[in-house]
Amino acid sequence: MEDNIASKGCAYPASSVDELKTIFKNIQTTITHDQDMKNAQIKDVIDPRFVILDDSGNPITSNYSGIDKGITLTNGGTVYYDKTTGNQYIVWNEQTIPNSKNGNWKKSITVKAKDDYIGGNDVPTNISPDSMIHTGYGDAVLPQPKVNVKAELKVKNKEVTIYKGDSLPDTNTVLKEMFDLEGNTSKYNVPESSFTTEWYSDPECTTKVTDLTADTETTYYLKVSYDAGVPSDGRDGSTANTGGNIAGGTDHIVEAVNENDSAKLYGIYTIKVVSGEIQITKKLESALETECTFNFSIKDESGSEIKTVAITIPAGSTEAKLAGKDLTNLPRGTYTISEVNSNGYVLTNYQVDETTNCRNTRNKRVSHSNSDMRQTLIVMVKMLMLSKTTLMIKTVVEPLEVLLLQM
Repeated sequence: MEDNIASKGCAYPASSVDELKTIFKNIQTTITHDQDMKNAQIKDVIDPRFVILDDSGNPITSNYSGIDKGITLTNGGTVYYDKTTGNQYIVWNEQTIPNSKNGNWKKSITVKAKDDYIGGNDVPTNISPDSMIHTGYGDAVLPQPKVNVKAELKVKNKEVTIYKGDSLPDTNTVLKEMFDLEGNTSKYNVPESSFTTEWYSDPECTTKVTDLTADTETTYYLKVSYDAGVPSDGRDGSTANTGGNIAGGTDHIVEAVNENDSAKLYGIYTIKVVSGEIQITKKLESALETECTFNFSIKDESGSEIKTVAITIPAGSTEAKLAGKDLTNLPRGTYTISEVNSNGYVLTNYQVDETTNCRNTRNKRVSHSNSDMRQTLIVMVKMLMLSKTTLMIKTVVEPLEVLLLQM
């Protein structure tokens, strides 16, 4: 049979299974050590967190000029984008892979982490098993070089203004506006568990808070940290491939910096609280010979009295203003102000000061009870920014019954 199927020296006779195993071993040795593999194709599919750079150092993006026909580099490889997967790859065709005695096949490409990738350690630069060597002897998967990519996080500041007594904006919504967690996790499959977000009440970030509240102007500090992952060691590990650099240092924890001041490792959340103020001026049509005190009761919208105040008009004068801060720092709401114990006087006019920075709608109505005519005033004050309203009340004979303010 040997003489009929091959030229001399090209067939190996075997009379037993053991001799056949020895023959196959010799053939394998010849292929892997003595024979070059010709017409091979090497295809390296790039991990989507990276992009190949052209010979001038520019990223070869999906809209790079001429990319549809491929971009050939000086290393002989041609860069394409897979229209189905969107993955970038580089391919070398008709390559000769030398046997081990004659050296090895080696090409270099330069890749850059994309700007929207947060970074991390032990990151593969290509996709396996898509990156392969195709030869007439069969296929082989290319190794996966891994690198450490510098990680940088930025956190924003935020300022809100609320009215005293109103609820704060949803904390999760504020957090999303200050730090783009979704943008850092959705595109490159970075797990949310890699991030830690914490609120503090002091810029030294020593006192944690879980429930954010504000009755007066308050500042909170948002601290965000990212576990960049454990790097790989060894001659071919990610740390060796990146010149010894590790994202986050020895503990591989990266802290976000303020986008306006990199020295601050936190975002600043400022809550400004606007409170209401009611100013009352009492006027008489004619001056009195002796001083006279007018008393007012202030009730909230539930009808509970929250404050009583008094205005004293000096002898010989026709008006006086409420002194002190009794009606300052008020939350937004509806307030009823009634003048009490003022027998002998009746309201003839009232006015909401036009210099107020509140928006006012006013309604004046007259009611009758047991033939006594009393006037009731309703003033609706919707607070804008500083929420200060001034009431000028003018009386002569009968008492002012009710004045209602809604803030």
